[in-house]
Amino acid sequence: MWNAHITEEDYKIIPKEEWDIRDTIPQLAYLTHNFVRYYGKYIPPIATNLVKRYTERQDIILDNFAGCGTGLVEARLHGRNSIGVEINPLGVLASKVKTTIIDPRKLSDTFMDLLQKSSLDISNLEEKNNEVTLSIPSKADFSSIDKWFTSKQINHLGVLRHHVFGLEEDDALKDFFKLAFGAIIRRCSLAFDGEVRPHINKKKKPRKVLVAFKDKVEDMIERMKLFSQETAKDVFTKVFQHDSRDLQKIVDDESVDLIISHPPYLNAFDYAPVFKPTMHWLDLKYLTTRKEEIRAWPATNKKLVDKYFSDLDKCLTEMYRVIKPNRKCCVVIGDCTIRKKPLATHKVIINLATDKGFKIERIISRKPWYTTGRYSYDPRALKLEYILVFGLN
Repeated sequence: MWNAHITEEDYKIIPKEEWDIRDTIPQLAYLTHNFVRYYGKYIPPIATNLVKRYTERQDIILDNFAGCGTGLVEARLHGRNSIGVEINPLGVLASKVKTTIIDPRKLSDTFMDLLQKSSLDISNLEEKNNEVTLSIPSKADFSSIDKWFTSKQINHLGVLRHHVFGLEEDDALKDFFKLAFGAIIRRCSLAFDGEVRPHINKKKKPRKVLVAFKDKVEDMIERMKLFSQETAKDVFTKVFQHDSRDLQKIVDDESVDLIISHPPYLNAFDYAPVFKPTMHWLDLKYLTTRKEEIRAWPATNKKLVDKYFSDLDKCLTEMYRVIKPNRKCCVVIGDCTIRKKPLATHKVIINLATDKGFKIERIISRKPWYTTGRYSYDPRALKLEYILVFGLN
């Protein structure tokens, strides 16, 4: 059903272009982009290039698989309005925090208060003071908590969580510190820090909770200062936790100037479980997210593959509805292998989009070159990543 039926002759005449982006992971983690490690995101230069090429200042960009807000950050930095849609509440939290300017002085004052209260409670906890209040995910929700964290780490995280969740400041400020708390969960666990799919590292010595939190927040505040200096102040960023298969309630017909869409890559990895420990500690609805997400793995399950393309088909219907005439819709996608057989996912999407009324105008390809660190990718093992640029027929 989902075979790519575009002919080789038609495919050959589509204009092609190659992007050679060799920035290292640290180079790509500028400003607020490094607030939280979020697996499966696309790199900022893709959004930057598309934004500059296909929009003008004050145009409206839709990112209907916003992830942790990469495209939204770039839109704001370049003076474009943006709408982000993401089903994962962790991504929504990250997207909001990374694009919301907050007074660094207010952040610093709140941070010092958080640190003092948490430090005092952890000291009292170690002295077995029963007056210390802990906020720990229930085992009914997070049954494997003892697998991933030592009892000491659970208690110290419970102290910090109590004070972060107890902030009575405005939502943006509270969200900032919730994201910082979420960003240290993996570091304070027994899991490998850099693996996509978490596994226990028997040799790991987890970082001290308050040390990790202090380092993270100080870095985030400094980056927020720089972001506030460089970002446009006269544009909006709206972020919705919503299903990209149905945008009727949040995006009007023919209302956006550019769509940058980065759906999950078929058979890449199982997305939601990667964030499970962090989501539980942040009291985000993991099971709900798991149920509602567009599943992309394992593609050895034919029913799942059929559902994946059926879901993307619904997304494309909405994308066609909301794009303005004569504007561009860009889909960032990679091909996959199923039982050692290649599937040209990008060609299937070209077919689906063409059936909706889109016209494929250009195919941009690139090879990922993340080549630093223990968990870097070997570019020899990676397939090409495609940016499919559609106009309207």
